[in-house]
Amino acid sequence: MVNKKGFIKVVEAFLAILMLLGIIFLVVQSNNVNDKQRTFIEKKEQEILMNIQVNNTLRQLILEETEFDIDSENDTFIPELKPYVNGTVLGAECFLKICLIDDTCNLNKEIDNSVYIKEVLITSSLDLYNPRKLRIFCTENV
Repeated sequence: MVNKKGFIKVVEAFLAILMLLGIIFLVVQSNNVNDKQRTFIEKKEQEILMNIQVNNTLRQLILEETEFDIDSENDTFIPELKPYVNGTVLGAECFLKICLIDDTCNLNKEIDNSVYIKEVLITSSLDLYNPRKLRIFCTENV
């Protein structure tokens, strides 16, 4: 004769293991989606900075900039740079900021989501040496 209590305990243990594996699988899947989004945003940030860095006109405008505590949302920011962050990164909102080399260069707004930051140095043009730091901040749209 089969021990019914023992069989029920085996089935309960098996179901508990299946539920734990299901939860673990869901957590791992959600992390993979976040990693793909993060990688995509970081690649786009690098692409934006590279495009600005190799454009002589934009380099000259950055080197000539004298106002530093503003980001690309501000009205006094260099208008030629704004198209590089408006609508360029899908699923993220991005801001540019120009700073002096020694400045901390923080974004002047509070953001609740993850923020991805990259920066490049713009040091000189053919006729002007005036080092600046160009930093891009991108945050995921939830």
